[in-house]
Amino acid sequence: MTSTYGYIQSYDYRQMYDIQDLRSTKPNTTYPDWSLSKILQDSPQFSIYFYILKLSKLDILYGDIQGNFTLFVPDDRNLIQKYGKKNLDNLLKNMNLYTARQIILCSSLDKQLFEPFIRSTNVMYLYTRVTNSKLNIENYSDCTIINGNIKVKCWDIKANNGVIQTTDDIIMPEYMAIQYVD
Repeated sequence: MTSTYGYIQSYDYRQMYDIQDLRSTKPNTTYPDWSLSKILQDSPQFSIYFYILKLSKLDILYGDIQGNFTLFVPDDRNLIQKYGKKNLDNLLKNMNLYTARQIILCSSLDKQLFEPFIRSTNVMYLYTRVTNSKLNIENYSDCTIINGNIKVKCWDIKANNGVIQTTDDIIMPEYMAIQYVD
């Protein structure tokens, strides 16, 4: 049996596009317990940094339990005290995706580093997740200083996929220095 018409039905995929898309438009925002993203989400002292993390769209990466990161996270109270609530609100309101990503990547390392290792020498350089960006860490008797002006306040908040070191200021690439008006 032969056909006088072309075999177009075997190449007609119209029926595949009549199916309704049932996928959710909202991404899943639940993070595994004890992941870095979950700890930042649940801690009110890290709400500003978590906002930047969500804005950067890297929250899923830092919520993945297979990650292995060290985050240097500023405490909200120190940021508000240093920059003022109004200046911080303006900074966060006008922040774009690129700036948010640079802040998150500049304040994170691709390995877990705990206090004994970081304080083991007087000076060390650690490469961040931003290309050609490094943290200059100086240790004094009771104080650890990052990039000459950022102090580490609290050590070793452990998560399944990393560790959080609390700082008194936000770590940014040199070309993105925060300028504020008193």
